[in-house]
Amino acid sequence: MSTELRNFLAIPYDELEELNLKAKKQRLDRVTPHKVQEERLKYLTDEKRIKALTVLFSDLEGRLHMLDYDKKFLLKSYDNLTFDGSSIRGFTAQRESDLRLGIDWGAFYWGPADIFGPGKVLVFGEVIDKGGEPYTADIRSMLKLFANGLHKKHGYTLNAANFFSGAPAPAGAGLIMVPMFVSFEWGDWIARSPYLNAVWLSGIALLMISRVPTVSLKPIRIPHDLVLPTLLGVGVFAGLFTTAPWPTLTFIGAVYVGSIPLTVRAYYRLRRAAEARKAEAAEPAAMPVTPPPAVPLSGHEPANEWRH
Repeated sequence: MSTELRNFLAIPYDELEELNLKAKKQRLDRVTPHKVQEERLKYLTDEKRIKALTVLFSDLEGRLHMLDYDKKFLLKSYDNLTFDGSSIRGFTAQRESDLRLGIDWGAFYWGPADIFGPGKVLVFGEVIDKGGEPYTADIRSMLKLFANGLHKKHGYTLNAANFFSGAPAPAGAGLIMVPMFVSFEWGDWIARSPYLNAVWLSGIALLMISRVPTVSLKPIRIPHDLVLPTLLGVGVFAGLFTTAPWPTLTFIGAVYVGSIPLTVRAYYRLRRAAEARKAEAAEPAAMPVTPPPAVPLSGHEPANEWRH
């Protein structure tokens, strides 16, 4: 079939950003789910160029799964979608495999047509068990319930953390071995000192159980124009690690420890900014003051003047 006969939705990238930011604002403003559902259903009904919806959900290990539905079918059966849960690792056994999918209309996304294909939009689903309750192996739904509960009870808004609380286990394990790396390269004068080792091990242990913010590499996204320099840097690091492993590992440990004061500073700067935004949102808007009606100075007699 000639592509000219097709009329599938393909939105430019600048419009994609605008649509997705608008949907994000609705989530941040906590627009009622019923209102969002009505808006999305109307959009899908009116937009004839959309032919399918991709429903996404996560399993027990956080892996993303996608199911494609014909748009007309989903509009008729969005409240009664089922799938075989036994095919998902960590979900139900085969004898209890029938699970349902509820649509989270707030998590509605427009994806680039050159990646997901034209004529499709994305929406997250919430796995529901036979009793109609959120399925406990659906990690995303559990996290959403937890976040909504904190907001309802305490007014908290949870965001993805840019930092770890304390040193994570891999970082702690690497830091503990720094004296050993030093002894391999520059002699065992550190490794032979029980006092230095005791202080170092105690400090790392306290750091691991503390709430000191430490750097996290998870939020880092490498821009396309920096992919090649990043690969070159990885190659240089691999060469250093091969030719001089102990100085390289010692240098990494020193950089990590040196980054902690910078991370603490960045954390408190972001915290102060968030508290300032919260205080601004909590301040009541100033009520407009209506000026009193003007009293004519001439041409009319005062209303309370006695007439003779």
